[in-house]
Amino acid sequence: MRFYLLDRVTECEPGKLARGVKNVTLSEDFLDEHFAGIPIMPGTLILEGLAQLSGYLLARTASPDAPHKHKAVLSMVEKAKFRQVVRPGDQLKFEARLVTIRDDSGKVDASATVEGEVVVSAQLVFYFADLKNDLLEANRREIFSIWTTGASE
Repeated sequence: MRFYLLDRVTECEPGKLARGVKNVTLSEDFLDEHFAGIPIMPGTLILEGLAQLSGYLLARTASPDAPHKHKAVLSMVEKAKFRQVVRPGDQLKFEARLVTIRDDSGKVDASATVEGEVVVSAQLVFYFADLKNDLLEANRREIFSIWTTGASE
């Protein structure tokens, strides 16, 4: 994956919700030209951070013993609202709440806030894919470990 837009999972209750953070820094590659002189984080990348946290929640819910083997793939974004811009120095607090889960899919209500104000909200729909590649599975296990260091579970 080119961008990891979730720095840390701070809380996860499989079957219910997950929370995480993204610290936006001036050194982010995507701020180089978005926009010159007025750097703001693209809304699509905020959605990607929400999708990463939501995918983690769904994987932990669907496959608690081996979440790294169960990949939630974003298939639909519904009801997305972009309310404010996000700038370098902001800390995005992500929250994903499980709406539904089935054998092959899941739906999550997701939101991102800065200093308590909602900046992005959306409903995200995923389908599940089983990983059959040892390298990808090992990479996901490592990323999940990094994301959850110090998280309350």
